[in-house]
Amino acid sequence: MSSRSLRVSYVAIMATLAIVAYFLIFAPWRAHGGESPEKTRVDFCGVFPLGTARERVVAFLLERHVRHSELIPSDRAVYAFLGNTCETIIIECSTEVKYTFTSDDHLVDCDVSQSLTGP
Repeated sequence: MSSRSLRVSYVAIMATLAIVAYFLIFAPWRAHGGESPEKTRVDFCGVFPLGTARERVVAFLLERHVRHSELIPSDRAVYAFLGNTCETIIIECSTEVKYTFTSDDHLVDCDVSQSLTGP
């Protein structure tokens, strides 16, 4: 084989591997090992009306043994972390719930986001 044909073969193999990796990571056949972000929003945000005291939110998280932060003063928020809420063949996801409070510790917002956490 000539060096040109070896180079073409190498490029073809690398392109094939890149396509396979793309589909393994971003494929529509993702398997959710846990609740969707929409269900988490209902379960973790829907139970609290705006104005709920921070102590009540923290008690809710403690009752359910949900890992969470203390109040972060810079953004007046408490973060709850739900690990391994979805997975693909290669990647796992975690869900984060952010409870934002006023200066007198009353709930003003609840947001749910999902992030990739790796294998």
